[in-house]
Amino acid sequence: MKRILWLTAILATLAVPAMATSGYTPAAGEAGFTTHAMPASGKTREQVQRELLAWRANPVTSDGWRQVGGEVGWVFVGVPSRASRSDVLADLARWQRNPVGADGWMEIGGEGGGFYVGRSDGRR
Repeated sequence: MKRILWLTAILATLAVPAMATSGYTPAAGEAGFTTHAMPASGKTREQVQRELLAWRANPVTSDGWRQVGGEVGWVFVGVPSRASRSDVLADLARWQRNPVGADGWMEIGGEGGGFYVGRSDGRR
């Protein structure tokens, strides 16, 4: 039991400096926290404003979500592919020659779906 208490105390001590740069400080009382100014970043005000204008022109996050507002909030629109047409066709030809995935499953379609044939590196 003492080990757990000591471990908790050590982890709490290590977590406090991380909170100092988060803009959030825990506080006693009804509010529970206070906010404070964040340290300066490496970007200039103009760079941040340009990024904001670019995002407002196309409000899609890097993981493919678009902010639409209202009750819906966010809609997944997908992530643009970085592969060229020739890359996609080469992947298709490779898959048609050897339809076994990296996990050792071969797609057979229908109700069966897949069939385990093993991995090429011998691992399971």
